[in-house]
This record gives sequence, C-alpha cells and structure tokens, in this order.
Amino acid sequence: MTFPCKACGVCCKKIFSTVSEFDPSAKDIDRGDGICKHFDEQTNKCKIYDSRPWFCNGKEIWKRYYKPQGLPLEFAYAVMERQCEILAVKGTVEDDDIDWEEFIITFQKRKRR
Repeated sequence: MTFPCKACGVCCKKIFSTVSEFDPSAKDIDRGDGICKHFDEQTNKCKIYDSRPWFCNGKEIWKRYYKPQGLPLEFAYAVMERQCEILAVKGTVEDDDIDWEEFIITFQKRKRR
C-alpha cells in the first residue's frame, strides 16, 4: 500500500508549518520561504524522493506514531490525506481541525466496503 499522493505540492510548499513540530531539523530543508529546498516546482515532485527525510515519508510516519498504538497503515494514510486537504485550504493544520470521533466512524465505514 502506498500513500495516495496527488502530487499537488501543498505539503512541500508549507514545509515548516507541516513538520516543524515533529522534527526541528525541518528548518534545514526550508529554503527560507516555507518551501522545501528539494521541491521541484516544475514537476511538483521531490528531487530527493528516495532519500527524503522520515517526516516526508508516510510509511515512516506510521512506524513512528501510529504503529506503536496498534493503528493500521491505512488509518495513518487516511489521517495524512485529510491533513493534506486541510492544509490546501487553511495553509496549516491544527490539532482540532479534525473531528476525531467522526473521522474514526467514517474510516471504519470505508474499511468495511
């Protein structure tokens, strides 16, 4: 299973607001305007995709934060997908942007299909 990335570039264009809370080294990839220095604006792809930082890799995020809680990879990807949607609209993602009760119910219904 892979993350259903739409290659919109939103997370790469808001790098500091999306990952600085997870890893302070995110500032090292910020080119100074909030955009990742490895983001190719022509292709909307990462120039170092195969060696990207852990916080840019959905599976690595799952391993660090969701798997230890017994949550499946599909759940982590669903959360990340929702965060992408919020980021595209608001420019940042806050803890209370997701109604977790509703999100879990929707996830469980989707998984049963």
